[in-house]
Amino acid sequence: MGEAVAATLLLVAALLCATAPVAAVRRRVFLQVVLIAATTLAAVLAGLGPVQTGFLGVMLVLIALAATTFASDLRQRTEDDRAAREAAERRVELLKIVRALPELEFKEAAQVTSEALRSLGFDGAGVALARSGRLVPVALEGIPPLDRLTRLEDGLAGRAVLEGRTVSLADYRRSPARLAGRDEIRAVIAAPVYEQGQPSGVVMGVRHTAGEPPEADIEILEVMAAHLGAVLSTHQQLHNQRTLLARMDRLDAMRTAFAQEVSDELRDPLTLITGVGHTVLTHGDDLPAEDRQLLLDRMCTKAEELQGIIDALLDFSRFHSERRAPMVQRVTLGELFGPLSARVRFDDAVTVDIEVEVDVALARHAAELLLGERRGRIIVTADEHEVVLVFHLDTQDREGLLQSLVAQTVLEAGGGARFDGRPRLAFPRADRPVGVQA
Repeated sequence: MGEAVAATLLLVAALLCATAPVAAVRRRVFLQVVLIAATTLAAVLAGLGPVQTGFLGVMLVLIALAATTFASDLRQRTEDDRAAREAAERRVELLKIVRALPELEFKEAAQVTSEALRSLGFDGAGVALARSGRLVPVALEGIPPLDRLTRLEDGLAGRAVLEGRTVSLADYRRSPARLAGRDEIRAVIAAPVYEQGQPSGVVMGVRHTAGEPPEADIEILEVMAAHLGAVLSTHQQLHNQRTLLARMDRLDAMRTAFAQEVSDELRDPLTLITGVGHTVLTHGDDLPAEDRQLLLDRMCTKAEELQGIIDALLDFSRFHSERRAPMVQRVTLGELFGPLSARVRFDDAVTVDIEVEVDVALARHAAELLLGERRGRIIVTADEHEVVLVFHLDTQDREGLLQSLVAQTVLEAGGGARFDGRPRLAFPRADRPVGVQA
């Protein structure tokens, strides 16, 4: 009889241990209570005393608790091992991706980043750049595009750019920053992309299930954003270097031709002044008074023209002798024009807060060379790539030399000049688009 009881108790203990790994708490407790109650009842029916029955029940409860604790620890260790293995695999995948990014152009890097985030478990991902106060998508994966560009103030991604920090939402549907057409998005992470120290873009990762984004996901987004920022900054630096080298080549060519242009500009008035002077000196007494007066008038006109050429050259030389090396920077149109603003008119699509890349002092000097003492105004137009200053002037005298001086100055300032018809100075926009809204 004793051996049968011992075997039965061992069986019950084994059953209690077997129920411990059951993940559902209610089901596990129910099974354990049923087993303990049934065993205790059987002990009472078998004639065990109250003390023995109580002791048996306590022992079975302790066995159940110990088995449950052991199973819980084992489950936790297994889960931790699985999470660590997945994290290691994601780190390896992430490392492979970020190593490849520096070899790519920014658009390619943005596309690779978006695809990589999808492969790392996000339901959707994308990269966008901030341009003219709006987000311009560069790459989207699993996020449907909108039919218009959104302002930075209107979405979560724009908020990440404006605040220069990573933002996340556990339930995008309940956010006041939610955009129409994004109903499938629930959890969102947006990390800013920095270009040369300034937030100028964003990397986004979204999920279709609500819930607070885990720290690992936020870290992945921030790592990708940091490396994309390095790619963007490097790409911009290379672009600036190429632009600068091309500008220097053009400037050298202009300066090489400048001596010939100056010689041609000076030769005409000097030749006429010299010729008229000799004529009047040699044959002045034989010339009718009207002819002599006409010759003298022409000589004075050419002398004034020569004076204007010399003054322009001296002003140009004086200005550049006092100048430091050109410093092209981002400025608004309001900052660019400064004292010239009274003679500036903006096209309907142009605002004073549009930014251009320019050396302000050189650009103003070029404009002042064109304006001179002449009446007229500057009409400012713009497209997505450049801002154009169109000069509507009453006269176009001294155009040959003036065009050369202005072209050199504008080129050093970071822009270009065109003289087909009305003089035009063009400067690249600092906010021109390169290519996720949410």
